[in-house]
Amino acid sequence: MCPDKNKYAFLFSPEDDLTWKEWVDLWSASDWDLFDLVASDRSLNFKKRALFLLMVPSDDLNPLYWIDKVGEFRYPDEMIKDFLSDLDEDLLNFAADLVAEFYPIKKSEIDGSIKEGKKVEYRHMHVIKFYNNCILKLLCQLSLERCEQIFSLYLIHDIYAIWGGQGDWFSPLNDLFGSAAFEKIKELADKQMREIIEDPNISDEKRHDTIWNYSSIVVDQGKKLTYSIGLYASQMERVVKYGIYNIKLDNVPDIFKWFAGDVYKDLRTKIALSVASQEDISIEDEDVEKKLLGAQMILKELCESDVLSAKVDLVIAQGVALVNQRERRIKHAQSRKDKLWNKMK
Repeated sequence: MCPDKNKYAFLFSPEDDLTWKEWVDLWSASDWDLFDLVASDRSLNFKKRALFLLMVPSDDLNPLYWIDKVGEFRYPDEMIKDFLSDLDEDLLNFAADLVAEFYPIKKSEIDGSIKEGKKVEYRHMHVIKFYNNCILKLLCQLSLERCEQIFSLYLIHDIYAIWGGQGDWFSPLNDLFGSAAFEKIKELADKQMREIIEDPNISDEKRHDTIWNYSSIVVDQGKKLTYSIGLYASQMERVVKYGIYNIKLDNVPDIFKWFAGDVYKDLRTKIALSVASQEDISIEDEDVEKKLLGAQMILKELCESDVLSAKVDLVIAQGVALVNQRERRIKHAQSRKDKLWNKMK
């Protein structure tokens, strides 16, 4: 059964049809003109038409006059962020309505192809990625109530990993955690990850990989935390509990800066034990100072009598030796330069 393109005609006033057609023809309008129109100070009615054409997934669903194809979604990610940033509340909610309408249609088409044993085409995955990027941007701008309504549409899995077998598994989750979305939305995403990990029906291999990806994302948030320390602490508790991802020495300063004071003493100790227990803990040439600082922070959290303290002491000695060695090289190189410079007087 063919889609009915007139299904969405009610969204637009027929009184604007002639002016719209004249604009499309006179401008020989393209997607880029639609972006400009959405960001302009023209009438809301015409901006809604432009937004609809930018988001409708196929010509079969388009009731508007248009001389170009729709549904290609070859827009750069930055363009999506920019054009959704310029929308007022009415257009933001209209965009959310369009995503909520069109995303399930494309998702259903992909699910149908998979059931038939067909390979999902890259262009279809690209459409889903476009909608996912739009949802993320909307989650950073709409009211909490509206965000809770559309969050269920957001895929925290990497689209190309799900259907194309390539790429990071959960890069959209990382994007969400680092965004300006409400903390409640980030808590929902975190809960969704826990449910995936704790699903009794997934294989041990998939659970291991999922935990590794989740832990990697959580540890990375320490560089620039965009949500509460309380939520981050609960995430780090699970990372340590899972025990699959090796927290690196140079991760420690980024993590510990959020967990100062007695209230987080137990968590710091757990993290310190987790890092110190790794077989390959060492300080090499890259990021020596940060790794050395991490080792010193870990040693501070360990009991002096703990056998791991001696191990960390050796690592610190290794780091100090590397720092001293590098300083000697720098001094030697500077001395040679000074001598040569003086010879040129």
